Amino acid sequence: MCTETAPVLKMILNPDHSGLWTATSESNVKYWDVSRVEMQPHRGGMGNPKPLLSSPDWVIRGGSSIKQYHVLNDKRHILTKDTDANVALYDVLKAHKVEELGKVDFDEEVKKRLEVTSAIVSNSQLRYWNRCFALR
Repeated sequence: MCTETAPVLKMILNPDHSGLWTATSESNVKYWDVSRVEMQPHRGGMGNPKPLLSSPDWVIRGGSSIKQYHVLNDKRHILTKDTDANVALYDVLKAHKVEELGKVDFDEEVKKRLEVTSAIVSNSQLRYWNRCFALR
């Protein structure tokens, strides 16, 4: 009948069988007008049938959803990547978005943030040990 670009979470056929509503993991709801499609039986056994509708008639765009995340070493910040490929940094303790990084490479940003976090931890540990040894 039709082809979706993401996994389908729910499909609802109108009561009068005139249209099909689909909701996908991309947070979009699409309407396919199936009343204009003339159904024909599929002939040819196990072949790969072509979709009868190439594009939806209406699309209700949903908000972007988080598809990937990484908890940083400090256990306070989380990097996320959403369905629009935007990367953002969140502060878990304050429960808010710290920085919107835009469309950057997620893995590189995680690597960069882990190095910075490790350096901060290392410097603070070094200061702690220097104070301990200074007391002796």
